[in-house]
Amino acid sequence: MATVAAGASPKLEIAAPVLAWLASLAGPFLLLAAWQLLTATGALPDTILPPPMVVLHTFSDLWSSGELPAAIGISLVRLVQGYAIGAALGLSIGALTGISRTAEDLVMPSVRALAAVPLMAWLPLLILLVGIGEPLKLLAIAKAATLPITLSTFAAVRGMPSAWREVGAVLQLRRVTLLRRLFLPALALPLFTGLRQGLGNAWVALVGAELLASTEGLGYLMNWGRVIFQLDVVLAGILCVGVIGLLLDRGLRLTEARLSRRLGGAR
Repeated sequence: MATVAAGASPKLEIAAPVLAWLASLAGPFLLLAAWQLLTATGALPDTILPPPMVVLHTFSDLWSSGELPAAIGISLVRLVQGYAIGAALGLSIGALTGISRTAEDLVMPSVRALAAVPLMAWLPLLILLVGIGEPLKLLAIAKAATLPITLSTFAAVRGMPSAWREVGAVLQLRRVTLLRRLFLPALALPLFTGLRQGLGNAWVALVGAELLASTEGLGYLMNWGRVIFQLDVVLAGILCVGVIGLLLDRGLRLTEARLSRRLGGAR
């Protein structure tokens, strides 16, 4: 019996990820089936909800024409630029307020107040201040990324054991050295929670800004489809936005898992 169990264990280890992957496909499959059923039975006309194959055909046409890759490239460049600004600000502000009570008292009330205001509420003011050009998109992305990263970094730094702070005090390390040599390696994994949330928020903010005030990018492509009442273009854009968002999140999760293994091995 022990031999059988031992022989079955590797198979179970292989089967478990496969089953988990198949289970993750259940939701999209059911959604696709419901979509096909609604269009096939005529419950919703094609002008309101185009069939899945029509959307896939439109996606293929947009891709082969180069229109979709160009829109994706423009949006991703904006995302990288805005997210880099937001992540740098969020990590810096969160770390500073985490290690300094004075900085916390001065900065964190404003950060929490800003976090309570949805991005869409800021867009009309931002449009009046900077127009609908690139600064608007960068500001929207940076704002969306900065706040969750700031709050996550602040909580992670403030939650560190006091003994670690005492080590820095005993060694008389400067705050910058303390942050770089002691805090960041220890906080690398907790910080990824804020980085993932910030990236997701940044992607949503970018698409929202492009929908409202842009002449290029994925959001503009979807809005253009709405204006000319080609909902297959809108749905193709939504599909693309969802897939890219999923890939971005998955990429950060894989990086986090790899970092976790590396830090675990180092310890």
